[in-house]
Amino acid sequence: MSNTTRLSFLALALVAAGVGAWFVLREQPIPDVAPPSITAQNPTPPATPDQLTLQADKPVDAPPPDVRTEVKLDRTGRKFDQGVQGIVESPHGGPAANCRVFLMESATGGEIFRMMTLAQRGVTLPPVASGTTDAQGQFALGVEFSEPNKAFEVRVVSDRFADLVQPGIRIQESNWYDAGRLKLKAGLSLVGQVTAAGSAGMPIADAEVSVRSASGPFEVSVTPGRERGLTAKTDAAGFYRFENVPAGVHNIAALAPGYARVTNASVTVSENADNRLTFELPRGLSIAGTVADPKGNGVPRARVTAIAISSKAPVTADSFTDDAGKFEILGLVEGPYQVTAAADGFIDATEKPIRAGVQDLPLVLEKQGSVMVHVMGKSGQTLREYTLTTKTYFPGQPAAAPANSGQAPIGAANSEPTYGNTMIPPKNIRNPKDGVAVVDGLNPGTYVMQVNARGYAMAFSEAFTVGTDGDAPIVEVQMNEGGVIEGVVVSANGQPLPGVTVETRPNDLDDNPFTNMFQSMIPSKVTRGSMKTNELGAFQFKLLNPGRYQIKASHPEHIEVFKKNHEVIVGQTLTMQPIVMMPGCVLAGTVRVSGKPTAQVKVSINTKNDPNIPPANRPASFMCEAYTDAQGVYRMPKRLPPGLYEVMAAQQTLENPLYQIVQFQKSKQEIAVGAQGQMMIDFNLDPPQ
Repeated sequence: MSNTTRLSFLALALVAAGVGAWFVLREQPIPDVAPPSITAQNPTPPATPDQLTLQADKPVDAPPPDVRTEVKLDRTGRKFDQGVQGIVESPHGGPAANCRVFLMESATGGEIFRMMTLAQRGVTLPPVASGTTDAQGQFALGVEFSEPNKAFEVRVVSDRFADLVQPGIRIQESNWYDAGRLKLKAGLSLVGQVTAAGSAGMPIADAEVSVRSASGPFEVSVTPGRERGLTAKTDAAGFYRFENVPAGVHNIAALAPGYARVTNASVTVSENADNRLTFELPRGLSIAGTVADPKGNGVPRARVTAIAISSKAPVTADSFTDDAGKFEILGLVEGPYQVTAAADGFIDATEKPIRAGVQDLPLVLEKQGSVMVHVMGKSGQTLREYTLTTKTYFPGQPAAAPANSGQAPIGAANSEPTYGNTMIPPKNIRNPKDGVAVVDGLNPGTYVMQVNARGYAMAFSEAFTVGTDGDAPIVEVQMNEGGVIEGVVVSANGQPLPGVTVETRPNDLDDNPFTNMFQSMIPSKVTRGSMKTNELGAFQFKLLNPGRYQIKASHPEHIEVFKKNHEVIVGQTLTMQPIVMMPGCVLAGTVRVSGKPTAQVKVSINTKNDPNIPPANRPASFMCEAYTDAQGVYRMPKRLPPGLYEVMAAQQTLENPLYQIVQFQKSKQEIAVGAQGQMMIDFNLDPPQ
């Protein structure tokens, strides 16, 4: 397995781990301030659930989050060239006026890990655009720039009906995507009462009840107004009522000042059922203490999180330290917890098991380490302007000795070390003090520093180790001019091909949807570059750092070409053999759903092993996808090499991803592709039942 393939699986594992961590930690935190007192009210007769209304009061269970807020720009009279438009209808078919509509970025591909990391720090992405439906239920969400490779979704929020999500939207330049008529579903009623545990039914007023989908995606971009899901407050008699809960499985929680949070997980809300849920809240306990550095100085604004260890009390709560480093986490139930403190510039500290009720818990945060970097030019002069990127270092693995040989692994056969990405942002250096740059925020570990400077090839430092002793290692990096790769691209008849996109890539980087999706997370030790051939079909890449390269050539009227195993050496020019591009086959067609041409349908194609061709002679794997336009027409962006393929289609705007899988399977076709020409493959999909 190649290094890049291993790193691809590492990236996927990180995403999977992040998703799992998100689901564990997704419960909203308990406030880090003392609960507000409940103001006495004039005696009133107890209300019944049917008399209650949904209130939009200030929440009681979330500390002030560090969130990005949407900037409201004055776009009066400004016209956008692209965006999303449509009509929102009520469940009865009439226009749904005054609904809030948001265009949100979907968490897909390599963006998932970035967005999850931001969300875990309390930073969620704001809407790309927002608006309100007019009297006819119409909306138009314009965007200034199109990003065809990004997926978006429209979210409609209504106080009377269940919220709606329309996923799988891609915005093309100078094109307004018509989402059509988006019909809201009638929400279901959910009623109940919140009482104090062990009090013979004493009602709790001003408790907040929240409803969150138990099967929905992790929230990396929260819908405004739904930060805690659907919420309602109890009245003086402890009753609450919802009217717009969507059918499905939900996590329903209740919390009140001075009481512990109680969550009923995986509650099914359905039609023709008595959707009634009563809560008995126990008195809340707390964990208090101090977060300090090794010298005893309090660490302000540290986030302290308590996670219940016992599955019988699935509580997660957090708080923030004050200026003296003191904290108190409220609303806990009896049981053991894992308590973690985190703050910028420090290494996380975790203590467990900690019983709820402990009031003097000390948490000591070690300061993160740093590294001092001196960058020199080819002649040894100190450089004053460059960019430093911190990479984790993984040593190469020794090659295994032959079985039963009794020989030790041969050191010369060790695999090369690999570098991993970190969450430390690249640092632009300009005129560092005494010519030495300092990079902070490093946890204990082994790293290398990547250096990019104008006029030089990318370079890496020697590996260095950061500990907790406070001593910053010093590394020196000497830049050089690197090597050169040049060549020419020609057609099948030997004519030069201008306008061909030529890329430099890691030698073992495979070209498939998986690596394309996560390539931003796959570290590279070679210089990535891209250019177009000139009128003579020629290209030349300079300032390449030494290493083994793969060259990719692509052109809309030819089959992509990949050339591997090109060794770049400092100070030398590598002239490639001419790259010959064949014409290939064009695949296009129309997709209809129930006989009607439909937009936003994904058509996917991949090679299928031909049993009549020996494995050694089979062509390289090929995968590609395209999306239909407003007329239901698609055209593959790549020419197909000759061979045997499977092609399939599915709507991307379906609410349930399982429906997409069904459509893909039902629409699958096997086709044989020739050396050139055009094939028209149409689809007629059945809508999900």
